[in-house]
Amino acid sequence: YIGQSETVAEHISRHDSTKFFWDRGVVFVSTNVGLNRAHALWLEHTLHERAKIAGQYQLDSAAPTTEPVVSEAERADLATFFDEMLRLLPLVDVRGFALSRTVVATDRAAPPRAIPSASGKATSDTVIVPAKRDGFERGFLGQQGWWAIRLSGGMLERLRWIAAYRSHPVLAITHVAPIERIEAFGIDVDSAFFTA
Repeated sequence: YIGQSETVAEHISRHDSTKFFWDRGVVFVSTNVGLNRAHALWLEHTLHERAKIAGQYQLDSAAPTTEPVVSEAERADLATFFDEMLRLLPLVDVRGFALSRTVVATDRAAPPRAIPSASGKATSDTVIVPAKRDGFERGFLGQQGWWAIRLSGGMLERLRWIAAYRSHPVLAITHVAPIERIEAFGIDVDSAFFTA
């Protein structure tokens, strides 16, 4: 849910009694910019548009269909405020506004294998991700992807496969899929998005 309000506490209280899908919220307020209603509507609209483009959330709120009218100077200030919001959201583990970009496209035809490294030791072309039931069903199977895995740059060219290690009660690797692409995720360039 993305929304704006002049009475935030009342707004949250009202939604808390009618919307049962959430367990936390993030509120942005401005003490020195002096946001007015048009500014708040512009930010709401822009967050909705960004969420649609990122495609990682199912939205449960309607945004203004057209961009609210603000002056060019206000738009510049609001864009700075918006950029700061995008920088802060990953710090509270809200990553659904991050736009991904392909870092490596892989060859899906190659079977899993060990690849010799410069030191002569074998290195794997498979990344194993720990998956709880919900993440496995929604992400790995449902969206055929996985998010926020920290990788060193040298691994990007080697990886060809992703394996899901199912947590309790399964406790085993149950699925392996070819990696179609690896994308930078959020503002952390060492994270990756896998599409299988």
